[in-house]
Amino acid sequence: MIPDRGGTRERGSLSSLPDNHPGRAGDIRQDHEPPGGPDGHELPAASIPGNDTARNEPDPLPLEPARAYCHPGLCKRLSPEYRPMHGVPSRIRAEAVQYGNLSREVERLEVFMYSAGLAHIPRRACLCHPRSLEAVKRAKLEARQWTRIHGAVRIPRGGGRYDNIPEAWTLTPEYAREIAAEEPEGRFRFGSATPQRFHHPPRREPPGNLPPELAEYLHRGTGLRPLHLPGLDLVQSSPDLETYRKRLQGWRILALCAPGLEIRPTWRGSGKCGRINARDPALQCLPGVMRLRALEAPGRRLREVDFRACHYQLRRILAGWDPLPDPWNHLAGYLHGAGFHVPPEAVKAMAHPVFSGQGRASFIRQYADLVIDPGGLFDTLREVFPRELRISANEIMRLEALIMADILTGMNRAGIPAGLPLHDSILTPYPEEVRAIMEASSLDITGHILPVKIADA
Repeated sequence: MIPDRGGTRERGSLSSLPDNHPGRAGDIRQDHEPPGGPDGHELPAASIPGNDTARNEPDPLPLEPARAYCHPGLCKRLSPEYRPMHGVPSRIRAEAVQYGNLSREVERLEVFMYSAGLAHIPRRACLCHPRSLEAVKRAKLEARQWTRIHGAVRIPRGGGRYDNIPEAWTLTPEYAREIAAEEPEGRFRFGSATPQRFHHPPRREPPGNLPPELAEYLHRGTGLRPLHLPGLDLVQSSPDLETYRKRLQGWRILALCAPGLEIRPTWRGSGKCGRINARDPALQCLPGVMRLRALEAPGRRLREVDFRACHYQLRRILAGWDPLPDPWNHLAGYLHGAGFHVPPEAVKAMAHPVFSGQGRASFIRQYADLVIDPGGLFDTLREVFPRELRISANEIMRLEALIMADILTGMNRAGIPAGLPLHDSILTPYPEEVRAIMEASSLDITGHILPVKIADA
């Protein structure tokens, strides 16, 4: 699944990113040139990947995106043990039926590619004869349902060693959207001989490492359902590589949620800092725009109710200072007075790591190309909190977790569904009611009302 641009993408799409940007050399191997060139969008039917001649065929993507997509950290690798236990979309099942005895394997491969977005498909991970697999690939390429991103390649690691990267495949944007558009019709259970609708497995017992009242409240459910087509549209319309990487990770979480069914993650309390974390699926890892547009509460509009600069405000409170209504603008003004012109939207990214213990050398390396005097900026940020008032990140998160537990307890007693707790914010269809509870809880725990904002899609 690749961003749909409606035409050929330009080469050099990474050139606008700074050298230290996560989408550049730190994450993408620049010393490897994948085979082929930028002119083709799919392989001819006669040149099926796996033949010796296939390595010289043009790749379906321009050079720069192909290099990024073949990075092992971005493509997800299929294993022989993989089974689509979260159900098979109805469109995939309808397409797989025509392959007869291979239908089960076609279902397995397509569900993996649909949920992974970008998939490495090793030959040994496929559960059918190699010739049958090549026939399936040929048919899917001719039907414009699959796209080969690159063939098997070797990436040098240094010292004469190489990483062997298998073929990378994805569904075409059009086919992926067709699957997502039919998702509301429901899913089928993988491997069933008859069309059997997929349902949630039995619920697990409430987590034992949370207070009983809170555990039972979260166990009752989020009240949220997934919207696959808007989530897929967000991935395919990503404006740059880094945004695409983040949204792709979010899609892999969202795709595991069966359509039409309430999302019911497993909740756990963190032992170190007490934070409440969601697993299976890890909904809290969805990008903000995907949370607001790809989740729904039937009949109501979702909003995100968020404490403004929660960690910075808690550090001020523990230092004996009052919270601020607009903390990042205030801190940007402080830096401006010291001779550093940093916009408020960049202050948060710079200040949080420094307040949490980032070292001077690490900060200088990170911002050497963006700031004239990164060492001076680091020293100025460190001076915001004197040494005797510096608080560890774990202590801040423990206080934050206490506030969130009190908020969720208040929501439970008010009869409001849990929605999606996000450590310092809550995704909910009842924003005004939750806002009042958040302000009351922060006052009870800290003695101050923390400023709260309501974010929209």
